[in-house]
Formats: sequence, C-alpha cells, structure tokens
Amino acid sequence: MSTTVQSDPAVMMRPEPGRWLAALRTPALNADKRVFRASLGIDPGRPVVMSGHQAGVWHPGILAKWMAMVAAAERTGAQAVWLVVDSDTNDPSTVRYPVSDQGGSLGVETWSSIPGLSVQGGRLTGHVPTGRVPARGPAPVPTDIARGATPGVRDGLSAIRAALASHAQAPSVAAQCALACRDLVASCAGCAEPVHLVMASELARTEAFGRIVREFAREPRAAVAAYQGAIAAHAGASVGVDEGVPLWEIGPDAMSPRRPVDAAAIDPQHPERYAPRALLLTGLMRWLGCDVFIHGTGGAGPDGDSGYDAITVGWLRDWLGATLAPAAMVTATLRLDFAALGPREPLPSPEEIRRVRWLAHAARHHPGLIDDQEGAVRRGAALRILNGLRYKRDPASRRVKLEAYRALHAALRESRSEHAPRLAELEANARLAAARRVEAEILAERTWAFPLYEPARLRGLGEQVRRAVSG
Repeated sequence: MSTTVQSDPAVMMRPEPGRWLAALRTPALNADKRVFRASLGIDPGRPVVMSGHQAGVWHPGILAKWMAMVAAAERTGAQAVWLVVDSDTNDPSTVRYPVSDQGGSLGVETWSSIPGLSVQGGRLTGHVPTGRVPARGPAPVPTDIARGATPGVRDGLSAIRAALASHAQAPSVAAQCALACRDLVASCAGCAEPVHLVMASELARTEAFGRIVREFAREPRAAVAAYQGAIAAHAGASVGVDEGVPLWEIGPDAMSPRRPVDAAAIDPQHPERYAPRALLLTGLMRWLGCDVFIHGTGGAGPDGDSGYDAITVGWLRDWLGATLAPAAMVTATLRLDFAALGPREPLPSPEEIRRVRWLAHAARHHPGLIDDQEGAVRRGAALRILNGLRYKRDPASRRVKLEAYRALHAALRESRSEHAPRLAELEANARLAAARRVEAEILAERTWAFPLYEPARLRGLGEQVRRAVSG
C-alpha cells in the first residue's frame, strides 16, 4: 500500500508509514550496531531513522525525505540522522532560478553559489569528491536578482548565500552545504528539530567497514562474484549500479580525486583509504546504522521495490548473512507559484507541446493523420509492396519496388498539395509550441532549490508530510 496526498504539494510515501514506524518503536540494538553508531557520533541507545543525499541545496522532493525523517523521529522518540554523500563528485554549487522580463516572459538563469569550483556536465572535474573540496565564502548573489520571477526566488537566493557564508569555515564544501541546508530547512521551512549529520567518508573509521575491506582483500573473487551476482539477479533495478568492487579509493589531502578499486590491489591494513560506493553505503547504514532508512525514488524506485537498494538487500544477505533495516520511499512534487506575475494565458503541458510538434512533422508522411483516407490507402499499398520485396534483388523485383517507391511519393505529394492549408496550420502550431516550450517547462518544473519557494508553501509541505506520517 502507499500513502499519497493528491494536491499541490503532492506527497508520496511507500509503504504506508504504519508499516515502518513500528521498527522504530521496537529496535533490535545489538552490540555491533551500538559500536558502529557510537563511532559515528550517533547515540547507540536510541533507535535511528535515517535518510540522506549528496551535498547541495536540494529540491522539495529531497526536502520531503528530511521532513518525513523528522516527523517519524518526533512520533516515535527516535533520533533523526542525515547521511551526506560527500564521496560523490556532484556539482554542489549551481542553483537554477526562473526570471521574468518586462513583458512577463519566463526564462532560466544559473548562479554558481560557491566560487572557484571546476564543473563540467554537472560533475566536479578531476573526479574530486565534495568531501575533499575545501569550503569557501559564497559568491555574490546575481545582479539580476530583481528579475526573479517570484518573491520566493529573490529571497531564496539571498538566504542560500547567507547560509553558505555562515559555514565558510566548515571542513569541506560537502559539510558547508549540509550545514547550510540544515539552517535553511529551519529558516525557510520552519523545520528546526535537531538532526545529526553523518558524512559518508566517516564510515572509513568504523570497525565494520574495516572488516568488509579485509573480507574483500581476503577473498576478492568470491566477494566480487557475490556482488555481481546480486546485480545480475536484479537486472530490472531502476538506476545504474556500481561495477567491479563497490569501493572508492580517496586520498586524504584536499582536492584528492576518487578512483575505482581493483579487488586484487586492496590494502586490508588501511581501510581509511577507501570509501563505500552507493550500494555498500546504504547497505552498511541499513545493516548497522539505522532502524529505518528513507529513500527517494532512486534507492527505492518509483514503485518502492525496483531501485538500487533491492540489489543491496540480496547481496549483503547472501554474502555476509546481514539483515537490513526496513526502507521507505518518500518524495514530493511542489511547483513555484507564478501568480505574482499576473494572469497568464493557459500554456499547454510539455507533453502536449511534444505532441503538436510531432504531429506537424508526421502529418507530411502519414496522410491519415490529416484525415486523407485516400492518401493513406495509397501510401499503405505502396509500403506493403516495398516491405514484401525488401530483401529481393532480382531485376523484376527491383522494377516493382521502383514503381512502388514512385507511387508512394506521388501519393504523398498529392496529399500535401491537396491539404496544404491544414499542413500549414500544423506547422504554425508547432512554431508557436516551440516558442512556448521553455515557458511551459518552467511552470511545470518541480526541482528548483527549496529555498526559492515561499516559506508558507514549504511549511504547508511540512504539514502534509507530518499528517501522512501520523496516519
């Protein structure tokens, strides 16, 4: 079953919270879990509800995971822990925001909120993880901030800069962004409950991670075979998964790159050189670090069962005999409110725009799309001949195919001539749709940084999440 709130914002949870809240009320806190949690600064005597994401200022779908985590902790007395994936090379700095010109037309600008980062294709260049990039003072707010399409955009960019500035002395850009986000959740969304932050790189100092590194080194073929076997058994996972050994090698110094690990070259005496990749990271946390883990649609999949963590469950069970804590999927859709720009002519959805543009092109080659039944019949007859003789190379077949080819194009020419006004109308509609595509996509966008939304709407999202968790 799932819980879905059908409105704007729309909150989705799978399975329904009653099924996973129970694990927070009756946790099985054995010695291994207590030691693991204590080494990460987590209270070893209390249940843990955990979620997490890469460093950066996230969109409301990720914010909903934070809110659900906090709501579950409030309801059960558990502690809320947020995992910061500082071993990733994602770009933590780029903030997209909508702008409006004097005529009310919408566009999108970007702000590199943290200066001096080298970014290409949405990733930090040089394979440097965010946990190895030094924190620094934020860049000035864009000079065109007054063009922000909504008041929330203008206020939100300033709030992001202020939060980043207050943590410019953090150990890394990843920590700077995580601490800034914790502040922004409190100031923008009114969700100020305490949340403990754990960096993925901190797992390297735990005894459990060291044991796994030594196990990989002891029997690398068996370990890799178990891992790859689990991947093969879940070929339908909704996202790409790691290849080879699920470890990164990362140097200790600032700007050290991360590198894939060769199973035959693992150094079991120095586990601090390594960091867990995606599947091992959440696997370790679900095994020892928490009693419930809240995923988004990546880890859990859009249906709650087809994400990459389905691989993790089978792999660690078969390889190490591990039983993982239950997982939930939480996400939300929240769009910016452009009402401040005044009444707007209704825009077609991006799907409708794609349909109009496709029709303008396809109608020139498919007479039936413009109700030319005679042209459709002639076209179909010619195509049947051509398809039937596709692999024939003898002279007689070639002559028949040439005649059918000419008949096909004659039918299309006559259809285009007879229905020229209709085709011109479709072309005009396609040009108009292309001109409005960007604006329609801006209005439909759900992944703006959450501080760009008005605080009242973020608080409304928080209320919906709390109601959903409370049942």
